[in-house]
Amino acid sequence: AVADALEQQGADVRRISWARQYPRRLYGRDQIDPDARPTPGAEWLLTWYNPLGWIRAGLAARSREVVILPWVSPFLALAQLVILLVARSSTRIVHVHNVMPHEPMPLQRFLARLVLGRADHLVCHATALQGELADLGVRTPSSVTPMPPLIGVDATPLPSRPPVRLLFLGTIRPYKGLDIALAALALLPIEPALELRVVGELWDEDERPPSEAIAAARHRVSTSLGYASDESMVAELGRAHILVAPYRSATQ
Repeated sequence: AVADALEQQGADVRRISWARQYPRRLYGRDQIDPDARPTPGAEWLLTWYNPLGWIRAGLAARSREVVILPWVSPFLALAQLVILLVARSSTRIVHVHNVMPHEPMPLQRFLARLVLGRADHLVCHATALQGELADLGVRTPSSVTPMPPLIGVDATPLPSRPPVRLLFLGTIRPYKGLDIALAALALLPIEPALELRVVGELWDEDERPPSEAIAAARHRVSTSLGYASDESMVAELGRAHILVAPYRSATQ
């Protein structure tokens, strides 16, 4: 989306991406979005295990005025550090999705400081992330740009009711609180009738909603546990009255 926007403004954009970001043992799912539209001219130079690819990407960035890197996880810190160091003649911007990962890893604070401190500017989607950067001791200048919509959702009339349709949408991970939503349904009276639809990929098999929790919810619960394409998310949103997001913690 960032590259598309820059091209629309007349920039000459070179796109370098990951052929493999994580070891299969750490990320036991497809690392390429099967429904993503092909990106003409994208170069798949990067893998988590090959420093030669990191150097090639840095050398390619050296000929550009600006290099933009997404910061998603400290696991990729060494690769991104190499790119930033090799491309130090360019203006280096890091797009910070999360300062710290949702699943803690060794040396995460050290690795984050190491990479984010080498950038010339940081872009965040929330002021909370700027606070995390300050707590971490990162003094790189930063700015906040709210995240724009990434899928096209048109306004549609609310579906008929009953039941009132609730939707829990997205990758199912502990911090997103699906268990909280199920426990809340167990506290609500039978009337008015509610229906909770759970749509999203399981981050870990342990996150599968327990059958006893679904039974205790007292209202109808249906699931579609798997990767959800943009088109399917738009359709699910159009069928729902209320989007339910009972997060335990969130930065954006």
